[in-house]
Amino acid sequence: MRKALPFCKLMYLTLLTALLYGCRTASGAATLPSQVGGQTETLVKLETATPTIAVNQTVEVSAWIENVQALYGVELHLTFDAERLLLLDADDAQTGAQARPGDFLSPDFVARNEGGDGDLIFVATQLPPQAPVSGDGVLMTVQFRATQPGAAVVALQQALLASPEGTPISTQTRTLTITIKE
Repeated sequence: MRKALPFCKLMYLTLLTALLYGCRTASGAATLPSQVGGQTETLVKLETATPTIAVNQTVEVSAWIENVQALYGVELHLTFDAERLLLLDADDAQTGAQARPGDFLSPDFVARNEGGDGDLIFVATQLPPQAPVSGDGVLMTVQFRATQPGAAVVALQQALLASPEGTPISTQTRTLTITIKE
């Protein structure tokens, strides 16, 4: 028999879902973070140490956040070229393919972490008594295997960020292109 979620976790899941689905932040590609009121705007970008790989090689891609203030929860919608990239599973104990949570945000409660044919959704939040985090760091990491040569785009279609109070944190996103050779 499945145990019910503790009330506290259920409340946080409900709050996080309401806050993140209700947030309307910037999405799409951005070249550089902009200045807002003298402050550098938050940027969520995809990065890899190996932007050029060969067919059958693997590549690790991280969602990296910069210049964030008081982050407590995150929802990332990632898309990728499924004809050229195969999403690899980061957690064999779970069904399907998942991302590996990064070390910037303490993933006390992961509400959703699932990938499919061309997409991945990652939703996580901290829980009390964790303090909100500020600065730069890795939110999550995914691993792909190259299946066909060509240019494969990996994009953040949506990056929703929230403070402990549920206030949306405005952000820009940046995509990544991986070159796959024979």
